[in-house]
Amino acid sequence: MVLVEKMVSGFRSDFNRLSLLSCFPKEVTLEEANAKIEKMTNLSCFFETVSELNAFISSLYSGAELTLYREKNGRQWGDYQTPISFATEICKYLVDYGCRPKVVIEPTSGEGNFIRAAADSFPEAKHIYGVEIQPVYVSLSKLNLLFHALSNGPFGPKISVCRDNIFTHQFPAWITDTKDEILVLGNPPWVTNAELSTLDSDNVPMKENFKGFNGLDALTGKSNFDISEYIIWRLLELFHEHKGYLALLCKNVVIRNIVQELPKRCFKVGDIKAFKIDAKKLFNANVEASLMLLRFGVSDTEAKCSVYSWEDTKDQVINVFGWVGNKFVSNVDSYQRWQNMDGNCPYIWRQGLKHDCSKVMELIKCGGIYKNAIGEQVDVEHEVVYPLLKSSDLKGFAVTTSRLWVPVVQRKIGEDTSYIEMQYPKLWAYLIKHQSYFDARKSSIYKGKPRFSIFGIGEYSFAPYKVAISGMYKTANFVLIMPIDGKPVMLDDTCYFLGFESYKDSLFVCSALNSEPVQDFIKALVFLDSKRPYKKELLMRIDLREVFKYLTFETLTDVWVKHSYKPSVDCTREDYANFLDRLFASEMTNYL
Repeated sequence: MVLVEKMVSGFRSDFNRLSLLSCFPKEVTLEEANAKIEKMTNLSCFFETVSELNAFISSLYSGAELTLYREKNGRQWGDYQTPISFATEICKYLVDYGCRPKVVIEPTSGEGNFIRAAADSFPEAKHIYGVEIQPVYVSLSKLNLLFHALSNGPFGPKISVCRDNIFTHQFPAWITDTKDEILVLGNPPWVTNAELSTLDSDNVPMKENFKGFNGLDALTGKSNFDISEYIIWRLLELFHEHKGYLALLCKNVVIRNIVQELPKRCFKVGDIKAFKIDAKKLFNANVEASLMLLRFGVSDTEAKCSVYSWEDTKDQVINVFGWVGNKFVSNVDSYQRWQNMDGNCPYIWRQGLKHDCSKVMELIKCGGIYKNAIGEQVDVEHEVVYPLLKSSDLKGFAVTTSRLWVPVVQRKIGEDTSYIEMQYPKLWAYLIKHQSYFDARKSSIYKGKPRFSIFGIGEYSFAPYKVAISGMYKTANFVLIMPIDGKPVMLDDTCYFLGFESYKDSLFVCSALNSEPVQDFIKALVFLDSKRPYKKELLMRIDLREVFKYLTFETLTDVWVKHSYKPSVDCTREDYANFLDRLFASEMTNYL
């Protein structure tokens, strides 16, 4: 299903138009019109305003495409509409699962396919209540439902579609106070608040960092969130004490965030399930998504989610993720074996350089001459240019060459850069020449900082030996990095690393992290469908002191054999024993 940017079309049935013409004189009041529609179809409050009624009457008598709104609407959400066949399939499963709702709520009803499917699937439902802010969808859904009822008879439950913003909508008391079983059903928008802002949409929640991130985390994107997550939290707050279910299509990351946050919210929900769907086939969307199903009015002792496949094994659990004690894990069963490794890393994992100016800052070296991405030759002082590795360079067990170089203008975050003019005049001239590129950087982290500032820089960046991993890739491949051309290697901000003074220390740590026990432990923590699976928070959970209790010297040499790696110096059992003594005595030289 493509992104919806259309007005209502396809309702030119002569039979239905004649039926409506016979019921609607050109002069009819709002109350009379709504009464006629409800009597014929069981659609309640079909026209919310006189302008809707007038637009409908005008299009009805002119022979034009029927609509409730005269204005056209542009793209607002960038959302995906659920095919009626899939909406019906979901409703039928919910019936088999035991859902017997008296009230069905569709928080972002769109074209109305879930409303129609629910009306056809839940015979005990008394009322179906939809909320939708976009006029194009309100018009489309109401007319869709109207013509379905005219062709097939009135709906069993009373159906209402209300044009309003779900972020602020006040549900009527007969919904919020009901003792009957409810079902919250639908497919909220699959966009983030940042993406929605790029669509120039007014349909956004109140601007807030609702997860409470502060400082640099909030500025660099952690406060960005999926709109559907915000919607789900509001629905849980409203209905968690009711009897019933919530069944919503959403991205896997949203389900994960909900489960992870639940212990802080004290909501009465449980029996959480995620049925993985083929979003590419259903919506032509390149995203991992599922149907999230949970029960209201119950309290699980630990927030967990059982994962199933919608197409293959609706009754067979593939995996369970969630909380084990005070730890959040991706695979509860696998985690049990290695949970002793879950603690605090004695060293700090660092993120690489962030400059957001690749055309100027990332250089290639040809025959001793630097060139930038603009195609210019770059003549700057050699001593301020360092080898640079990106995620795509972190292959194999060890890296000894680089394809890129980067001028490092600061040794710590916020350092005054005016010194460059005197100490490195060539670099200063180069930076001044390209200042417009730096000024065009969009991230707010650069505001109020010295000219040409970078982030992810500190003394740790200049450690001669490093153990690094790409945060972006699906495999937890840790790479040993040694000086190149006698210089410490920089990494970009898609990578994370530990810095060491000693080659042997870095070798032992890299080998341990690539060992089978640690790889199995990491698999029990990581969510591979994340945009950045390996983040600092996850890496800091790897307690190296506990890790090395599981490993022998032979374990490490097996890793070398597996990767066809021969250490550049002899490494003996005595070296390993000495390393362990210093590790457990907290005497290792490491860049904190």
